Amino acid sequence: MNQTHVSGDDKWISLLLRLSVGTLFGTIGINQMQGGGDSLSFYGDAFQGSYLPASLVQGFLGALPYVELFLAAWLLTGILQKWAWISGGFLLIALSLGLLVLGEEQAAANNSLYFLLIVAGLYFRRP
Repeated sequence: MNQTHVSGDDKWISLLLRLSVGTLFGTIGINQMQGGGDSLSFYGDAFQGSYLPASLVQGFLGALPYVELFLAAWLLTGILQKWAWISGGFLLIALSLGLLVLGEEQAAANNSLYFLLIVAGLYFRRP
């Protein structure tokens, strides 16, 4: 059973959501690769003493810019949209978990807005 909710105007909603979220992930990934934005070294140090294993944190933070760029390209191309949106949702859940471990409840709550955009993208996606 392959159900989607796309009608005439919904394809434009889907496109705008993909452009918006894809641009967001792409820009953040590029900024992190260039050492701008939220420095990965800052977050690596911030997790010291947390209950998350240091090797897991370092591996995740090291891969994060590449994952964000890949996800941005995936969303922008529109290929296998269902899985792109689901992957984006899991990435945001992981990011929010890390922020909550650091005690950054407000920043984690801000990710809820992006999560809602991802859910909308999943709803309005093309078949």
